[in-house]
This record gives sequence, structure tokens and C-alpha cells, in this order.
Amino acid sequence: MINLSSIDLSTLDADQLEELRDSARRLLDGIAQHLEWWNSPPNAKLSPVKFRDEGPIFYAEAVEDGVLINPALPAEFDCTDNEQRSTEERARWWQRPFIQAESWEDQERLIRRHQEYLKISGNEELCRPDLEAYIQEQRSSWFAAWPEGKRYEARCLDGGAWDRSTGWGMFGTLAEALECINERCS
Repeated sequence: MINLSSIDLSTLDADQLEELRDSARRLLDGIAQHLEWWNSPPNAKLSPVKFRDEGPIFYAEAVEDGVLINPALPAEFDCTDNEQRSTEERARWWQRPFIQAESWEDQERLIRRHQEYLKISGNEELCRPDLEAYIQEQRSSWFAAWPEGKRYEARCLDGGAWDRSTGWGMFGTLAEALECINERCS
């Protein structure tokens, strides 16, 4: 590993300093890209995506019409003040719409994990005594809203919210979510 603090910048001329700055930016971009991958859920099936030859790499489950589906996002992406985001994060994600797809199975896992967390953390009084009945009720509501069992949420880091990406809408099909994005971006 190179110890960057050992570089004596005073010995470099302007061209060398500019080359070093450009190299450092590329390194920081690469680090950001790989940290996003590391921050994704362990079972996510992500593939690298590049929109242009010299552009950054994104990781996502899929790409449809140039839109990332279930992309790996920076840590704390939806709870970070936009003014506190790094230059690299803003360059990569500002005005880049994406879609988060969630299935009923994902939602049920979330409900069960939350109940387990309440038990472990000593908040059993907040646990649902009728968990299975509650899950069936939630399942019925889910399928009433999302008949195919999946929900597609169009989102974008666009400043519509000060500390998270903006929800542009939830849809029952991928085509509807893509249509929303195409309308907002045209």
C-alpha cells in the first residue's frame, strides 16, 4: 500500500500536481463504487454497469432503458443531508433516477425481522401477539395494491427531500415505473 502522506508535494511541478489530483479523483471514484457494492445486502445478485466507457461503475440487479434496478447505494443514502454528501456521491447519484423493486416475500421478511428485533431488544410488549394473522392481513393489503406481488418504486436524488432520495411514485409494474421516470426526465 502506498503511503500518500509520504509524498512531498513541494517537489512536484504544476503538471505533476494536476496529474496527481486527477489520479486521486479516479481513486476516490473507484473507492466509492466499491463501497456501494460492499454496502449492498449479502444475497443481492448485482452486476457491474457502465453507461459510458470512461464513466463510473454502478452495481445493480438489472438495467432497463438506462435505469438501474435495485442498485447498490452508498451507506446511509436515504438518511444523509444532501449538503453533507461527498462530491463523488453527488457526481454519481444526483439526478440519476433508479427503481427499487420489492416483493411480498421481502416485505414479510422485514415484518418478521422487526418482530424478532423487538423481542431481542427487550420490547416484547410491542410485539404483535397475533403475528401470523397480522402477516396475512398485510399480505392481503399488499396484493390488493400490487396484484403481481411486486412493488416498483421510482426514486431519484434530486433535492426534493433534504436528506434522502425523492420518491417519485410506487407502481405495480416495472413498465409503469419506467414510464414515470421517462416522463419526469424528458
